[in-house]
Amino acid sequence: YIFDLPFRKAVAFTGSGELTMEGLKDHEEIFKKIIDPKEIEALLSWYTSYYEFGETLTEEMIHEYELIYPALKQREIASRAEKKLFMELTTAGFNWDYFKFKNQYFKKEDYLVFGNAKATLQTEAVHAERLAVKNKFLQLHESLQKYISGLKLQENTNAEAIVSSSDISYHTANKIQSMWLAYGRRAAELKKYSDDALFANFMSMLVIILPKNIGLWLVPGKAGTGKEDREFFQRQMLDAAYRATFFRLLSSLGAGYWIEIVGERKPVESFQNEEVLWEFTKADQWPYFDFIIGKNYSLGDVEISNDNITSTITKEFDKLILLYRHMKDNSTDNK
Repeated sequence: YIFDLPFRKAVAFTGSGELTMEGLKDHEEIFKKIIDPKEIEALLSWYTSYYEFGETLTEEMIHEYELIYPALKQREIASRAEKKLFMELTTAGFNWDYFKFKNQYFKKEDYLVFGNAKATLQTEAVHAERLAVKNKFLQLHESLQKYISGLKLQENTNAEAIVSSSDISYHTANKIQSMWLAYGRRAAELKKYSDDALFANFMSMLVIILPKNIGLWLVPGKAGTGKEDREFFQRQMLDAAYRATFFRLLSSLGAGYWIEIVGERKPVESFQNEEVLWEFTKADQWPYFDFIIGKNYSLGDVEISNDNITSTITKEFDKLILLYRHMKDNSTDNK
């Protein structure tokens, strides 16, 4: 940035902050201030050389970029998530031995099977470790089944798919970095859409294990799923009363909850009002990006111990179910 000042003076700043609110205000960026006239003149000359060789932006360029943008953004999100996990597991004094797993429902080995070292492996030993986690989810499901039925939710009608697949071919990039137990629409509801409607293509409530977390998530849709619910939600958000209710329900989830749109995850308490929240949700694009509302529990948290994990799930699902009902497309209920 180069500024002309009164009395033939100038000042320049070189740095990493782009000309956006985030680049100038919200994110931490580093700049160097330059006041030497010769250095400023050199910067101006450098900029001019780039400008002269630049191409004028056209509608055709914008259209072509729109076509490739989702794929570029998906790779950026995946890369950012991998770097974040890498930093969390290798820096800031992280050590598996610091955590007490004796009374935890999921043990150290349950988390490790979803780490980078094993995510792409297909050996018998790793497969057995994944099946052990799957069996723990099935036991958890048995303890939750009556409660889930009371919420008028249902597990996948395919008995083999109550817990997500342990076959890497069903996972993005052939990497198993998570496993989950999902609840959503009942079979009768799905038939109102079509005879071959898939449980996984609609809004769900998940209990999910990740390389170092357990998550309780409301998922309007993963990338490429949730078309009906997510488009319904966007239409409903045009109504001020609907927006106000959504804001109230989201805010009432409390500390620790976040909402993720197009790879950006924000704490629910960071939204000052429903209009700010609405602007954030407008970015959702169901064919390309995940839409998730959730809360994660860290290794060793007492809430996910043997004694507490079931009560924790029911307590948090009692809050998430209100959002589920508010956001879900019910347009077929009267068909």
